[in-house]
Amino acid sequence: MRNSISSILRDSSVLGNWVKRNLLFLVLFLLVYFLNRHFKYYIDLPVLGYICRCHLNDYIGGFVFCIYLNMLLVFNHRRPLKKLQHLLLMMTGVAILWEYFFPVFIPYSTSDFCDVIAYLLGTVTYYLLLCRMPAKKEKSDIL
Repeated sequence: MRNSISSILRDSSVLGNWVKRNLLFLVLFLLVYFLNRHFKYYIDLPVLGYICRCHLNDYIGGFVFCIYLNMLLVFNHRRPLKKLQHLLLMMTGVAILWEYFFPVFIPYSTSDFCDVIAYLLGTVTYYLLLCRMPAKKEKSDIL
């Protein structure tokens, strides 16, 4: 596993750049998550405060789950999911499990359709930022 990860990260190919961009966005979104966890109760603006307290973590979860899934696929020598319909289908299944199946077994968990929408918006953001934007080509990619 270690050789696989290091070879992908050292690789200057488009896939190597794609993995590096995924890791960068993973760090950025996790930073936003931790900032939200700390400051969400101090936001006085009604709509922004509500979004930060109730749905921002679900939005971040949709984005980060796409990165997690695609990293697992890449490190196991599979092609990552890059088509919007595949990403949305996967996230719809996951969101239904998290919001409607697991609350039956977890007493403190609640179902919320707005959370499903937040997961899907996070997935669309992932698609727009990491799948639609072409990776920067380096000289070694062109030759």
